[in-house]
Amino acid sequence: MPHRTYNTPKRKCVVKTRLTEDERRAFEDKCAILSMSQSEYIRQAIFYSRISPVIRVTAHSEEMLTAVSSLVAQYGKIGSNLSELLQPEDIPTLQEFLGYCLLPTTKGQKMLMLIGKGGEGKSRIGLVMRSLLGDSMNTTSIQKVESNRFSRADLENKLLMVDDDMDMSALPKTNYIKSIVTSECKMDMERKGVQSYQSQLYVRFLCFGNGALTALHDKSDGFFRRQIVLTTKDRPAGRADDPFLVDKLLCEKEGIFLWCLEGLHRLIGNNYQFSISGKARENMETVKRSSNNVIEFLQSEGYIHFRADGEASSKAIYEAYTRWCDDNAQKPMSANRVSSELAQNDRLYNVEATNNVHVGGKRVRGFMGIEVVNSLPY
Repeated sequence: MPHRTYNTPKRKCVVKTRLTEDERRAFEDKCAILSMSQSEYIRQAIFYSRISPVIRVTAHSEEMLTAVSSLVAQYGKIGSNLSELLQPEDIPTLQEFLGYCLLPTTKGQKMLMLIGKGGEGKSRIGLVMRSLLGDSMNTTSIQKVESNRFSRADLENKLLMVDDDMDMSALPKTNYIKSIVTSECKMDMERKGVQSYQSQLYVRFLCFGNGALTALHDKSDGFFRRQIVLTTKDRPAGRADDPFLVDKLLCEKEGIFLWCLEGLHRLIGNNYQFSISGKARENMETVKRSSNNVIEFLQSEGYIHFRADGEASSKAIYEAYTRWCDDNAQKPMSANRVSSELAQNDRLYNVEATNNVHVGGKRVRGFMGIEVVNSLPY
């Protein structure tokens, strides 16, 4: 019989024990679920306080992901617990986004906003993700990422950034947030006392708040298109909070990881297109309208028409907008803001800014592809 050798030159001690038949089966089942050898399981039990699954995700691991998904059925209670926080149709979206945070990629090109009235327990999701991701997660504010030039360097090599108390004041700019959410190339990084350099970020944003993120100047469809907005259920009257809930969730960390992995599997299978419920789409439209009444005006009837052969001066469009504001008890924004809204969303509305709108024998600024209903002669 050939001599059996092991590739463990520094491990010369052997540990043996006796088990009952039931103990042996339970031991083998745990090792199988964790994809871990019996010796490695024992070794981790000796040196570590918890046993963690060893799962490697590669570009060619569809069979592995399918096998893991079948294991997730053991953890159905995770979804049932979330049903106290979210509408059932929004749970797959959260599952996919948390799974999305397991890989260093920005192919999904989305940030997730979880909005509620307070006290629902949404911030506990961040605590669980901290336990899963460890140092690969960062906690800061979305406003700081945009406005503080040194804060972006803190996001290097991070999978997730959580803003657990989102400041609802409007952002003065959104350039960096949009660039990070859709990051496809390197960007400038600055650290105090260090020469600036270039690095690529793949961090994802998860924000909890009591409202939606708005921008002071950027009202473009592109800014809102990068957001997924989920609203939480109201906290039931008289509900007694469990002070040990986070601890209980952390005891299910392995199951939560597999649940997230199932969401990742589904997201990849759908070419990184998130499952967006009708409610989530309504949330996004509400956010757009609440932050910018120009959008609501452009979608109204009786003031303007969008048609390929139409044209209107910027002045005529603004006059129609102020009439709409008067009719709907709205405070009008500036003329420049209205023109800027149209220009930034030219593809959405199929319009084109031009200096060649003909009014009274003159050429003035305006837009092609739109006409004003009952306009005054400008």
